[in-house]
Amino acid sequence: TGEYLQNILTWKRLRAKALKTLKDVDALLVPTTMIPALPVADVDADADTYTGRNINYLRNTSIGNTLNLCGLNLPCGFTVEGLPIGLMVFAKPFQESVVLRIGYAFQQLTDWHQRLPDLSWAVTI
Repeated sequence: TGEYLQNILTWKRLRAKALKTLKDVDALLVPTTMIPALPVADVDADADTYTGRNINYLRNTSIGNTLNLCGLNLPCGFTVEGLPIGLMVFAKPFQESVVLRIGYAFQQLTDWHQRLPDLSWAVTI
């Protein structure tokens, strides 16, 4: 349909403008999500709440999808509640080697990828 074609053209213009803006940038680093995950009990109890908040979880990762960037998610800490926090590394299309080198360097300098969250609260005996 005409609306679909218009959306494709808009996406192509947006992508071209973003890539032009990023031409001198090797990588873009953002938090994987801006908010910690909902407790599973909340998701199970109210699917509408999860669906409504899901866009907040996808906000930063969808940048890569929209612009066809390559990306890598790295563990980089835990919330006060013990939930994992991620660092999203984006690079231009077909620049996988850039995100992999950054990820490798980050993991050489930190030990977040070796740490496990405290799940003692989730274990019932």
